[in-house]
Amino acid sequence: MEINKTLAPNMDADGIGGSVNLKTKTPGDSPIATLSALGGRNSILGGRYNDQFDVTLGKRFGASHRLGTLIGASYDWNGRGIDEIDPAIDPTSTPRNILYKSDTDREYKYYRAR
Repeated sequence: MEINKTLAPNMDADGIGGSVNLKTKTPGDSPIATLSALGGRNSILGGRYNDQFDVTLGKRFGASHRLGTLIGASYDWNGRGIDEIDPAIDPTSTPRNILYKSDTDREYKYYRAR
């Protein structure tokens, strides 16, 4: 993926200020199979795990190899934890004299699978 946030010299003068150019994958002359995996652990809130798996399969068909297919799949598991301290400001505070009432300790846990 190519992203231009501003006009480039090779763009028309009436351009809208940016462009996104998606370069799609193409199957090669020989069959392809790729597999990748990532993993991690976040120690917040007793430990949360993050995993990601990707697979791509592709091949060209026919006598002249003009027809090709690529199939891809991915799985992403994200178990995140967030520790946060939010200060509560007293409503009688002024910009020159900020008074804190108390702090609120918040813990967020969420799990996301895609």
